[in-house]
Amino acid sequence: MRLLLLFLLLLLLQIGFAQLSDPEPACRSSIPLTNGSFEKAVPVTGMLPMGWVNCGPAKETPPDVVQHQVENVFKVLHTAAEGQHFVSMVVRSNGTAECIQQTLDSPLLPGTSYEMTLQLALARRFDAIERRSMQEVSFAHPVMLEVYGLDTKNERILLDDIPPVNHEDWQSYTLQFCPAAPVSALIFSPFYHPDSLYEYNGHILIDNLSDIFFEE
Repeated sequence: MRLLLLFLLLLLLQIGFAQLSDPEPACRSSIPLTNGSFEKAVPVTGMLPMGWVNCGPAKETPPDVVQHQVENVFKVLHTAAEGQHFVSMVVRSNGTAECIQQTLDSPLLPGTSYEMTLQLALARRFDAIERRSMQEVSFAHPVMLEVYGLDTKNERILLDDIPPVNHEDWQSYTLQFCPAAPVSALIFSPFYHPDSLYEYNGHILIDNLSDIFFEE
């Protein structure tokens, strides 16, 4: 009987130590992104959807909202990845680029790893007036996507980037970043192919951005 009680006591102690040594599962939290699929928008050249602002050069055109399967002034005819709208952004041969920005409800904190997804594509046709030549030229050339954060000094911090997008179908990409300083806003901006020896006219289509996820 005494041996049985001793055995039960040792068993209970072993179970207790095992529970203490097992770490608690991480809690997955998120920071919401407003209107990540670019709905509640008017597909008019130069007008951005609710929740987003233009952060490109003041003398250049802003990004554009494109409607699902409706050809716009740039001859872009494309499906939306989610909902009825998506956004197009261009780079130009004069060294400038369009970009969009959103202020976050909660800041991204240094030392924390974050993750989000989005979908990207390239339109088969994208024609626009080049301001330097005042001629209509093709912008249907692949570009990469850079994602920045704005720190407390309102300076850009590169968080992640995606290689040049050369596919017409929507494909999903995952962004992962751990900022070196607090970040209050996110900026999404196209950039030239890293192997290009010159600045050129190109574009990217973006849609269906997720919330930002992290573990506490």
